[in-house]
Amino acid sequence: MGQPVEVQILSSARSKRESPIRRRRHSIGPGRQGESGDEISPYCVGMALGGWYFPRVFMKALPLLVLSAVFCLSVALLPAADKKKEAAPPFTDTTHISKEIIIASDPSSFKELSDGGDSVREVFDRRTSARAETKVWLFKVVYADRAEPTEVRVNKEFSDVTKARSLALKYAKVVGQLPACLRMDVQTITIHDGKKPCGGGNHGILIHVQQAEMHERDGFLEEVLFHECTHTSLDAVHASAKGWIDAQKADGGFISTNGAEHPMREDVAGSFLCYFAVKYRQDRISGDLVSKITKAMPARMAYFESQKLDFRPCVK
Repeated sequence: MGQPVEVQILSSARSKRESPIRRRRHSIGPGRQGESGDEISPYCVGMALGGWYFPRVFMKALPLLVLSAVFCLSVALLPAADKKKEAAPPFTDTTHISKEIIIASDPSSFKELSDGGDSVREVFDRRTSARAETKVWLFKVVYADRAEPTEVRVNKEFSDVTKARSLALKYAKVVGQLPACLRMDVQTITIHDGKKPCGGGNHGILIHVQQAEMHERDGFLEEVLFHECTHTSLDAVHASAKGWIDAQKADGGFISTNGAEHPMREDVAGSFLCYFAVKYRQDRISGDLVSKITKAMPARMAYFESQKLDFRPCVK
């Protein structure tokens, strides 16, 4: 048997003469009653801390106390959640925010198109999601503000060379309407049939005619090609640049859901179209659109402004 130890417990009042709750002393040995003859209360837990027994009701209430603490912490974090909600992108994708950013009557740097016969080129085709050696019609395009000609490759699934030439001419002129800074790395324009998304990168742009015709009917062909040429000419220089990363952090959000989901791949292209619209086409777009853009990406706007890019022929 161990030596008796003195502990203190809380006891409810036995009579009107006793205080409602008071400390009572018990000399208790293992398995013994107190010297007063009272048994240890069933509401006391057999665990002494600093000579005190803690009521079992307290221990039973502990889970509720923990839940209360978690609730209070959640309430405290609500402002942070609100901030994230406030920074939600204003657009899903920026290629369709306005039909007026580039329009058919805008000037083009296109000068001439010349035939280059037919040949074979390794080209990417979204219908197969692969690069392959493909028979193509070749054309050379000269732009007034680009030193080297651009090669247009039209898939020979368009068997009539006249049709192929008309397609090459059509899209070459639209590309010529874009700012020179977006054509500086566009060495090739590849044209296939099919209803697949346009693309940009690897020193060229990709056009699937059925999809492009749909964009044209909707009024967004120029904006879509603006986006794709941005991929080709600006992504490699700016997407991972320290100044751009700093601007993303300073803005605290993204202009589009597409950019938020793919910050390294889509944010420059999505943001640059918006910058151009506010900087050079503000008279063509709504005040609400201007407000959404300038509120969402002020640091990105300042970043693009600092790059001193060439916007001919859009700006004289």
